Amino acid sequence: GEMTASSSLSGSDSDDVKDELDVVSTPEMNEYEQERIRNHEIMMNRAMSPTQEIWNGLTMIPNLLFSIYYLYTTQWIPDELKGGIAHDDVSEEETCSLLPPMTILAAVAGIAIHLPFSVYFHWCCACTLAPGIERLEHWSRRADQAGIHLVSALWSYSTSGSLPYFAMAALFNGVCMRKHFEKEISVSGNRNRILMAVFLYLLPMLWRGEFLLFFSTFLVIVGGFGSFAFSPIGSWSHCLFHVVFFLLPPCIFAASMTLPMNQEYAALAARCAEPL
Repeated sequence: GEMTASSSLSGSDSDDVKDELDVVSTPEMNEYEQERIRNHEIMMNRAMSPTQEIWNGLTMIPNLLFSIYYLYTTQWIPDELKGGIAHDDVSEEETCSLLPPMTILAAVAGIAIHLPFSVYFHWCCACTLAPGIERLEHWSRRADQAGIHLVSALWSYSTSGSLPYFAMAALFNGVCMRKHFEKEISVSGNRNRILMAVFLYLLPMLWRGEFLLFFSTFLVIVGGFGSFAFSPIGSWSHCLFHVVFFLLPPCIFAASMTLPMNQEYAALAARCAEPL
């Protein structure tokens, strides 16, 4: 049931059968119990209908579909380069390959791995999980948010092309992923760590002076998180959050392909590609 901050424990026999989250926080409660009550209230205020939760899951799928299209059509190779050099002109020392750069594959891998956990969590919310603390503490939600950190670690490699930088980002995100599976959940702590993880894959763009790409990606992220935080269209805002993030993979792919090593790789691969 709902919790009210003004109610108090009466000591009557009926109180013994109350749900633990229906009683108000009191000095006798430990900090963990008080935090669970606050988290329950947060989740109750953000509860969505089964239909909305189903759409929350469905709107996670287009990013993977776009990624597959991007790979299949070799969008990472500029169209003006495709087929520009005959295959016979490739020297013996050069390998003609249409395998995408590893930074692009890492970005797509993050999207693909995170997708099933996110879809399953929203399906559980639509079909089996009651609104409130049960959803917050369920393993599928923990895995969904841990998956965001996995994506952030891989995207840090995608935008930097640096293995040492990836190792640093992976270490940070690995610690953050572990936090999601602790018994006591800190909603604000998890939110702040996700924001820090996002900054890690934005930083390489800023470091290389790619300001237009940086601010384009930053605006997409602000638009998505803003939709989530401020709920401009009510309970459908979580769905809007996912829709805004349709623009995020193209930004990450573009940032990855500005890396000098990928530009050289694309120029070589263009000798194998035919214009579509």
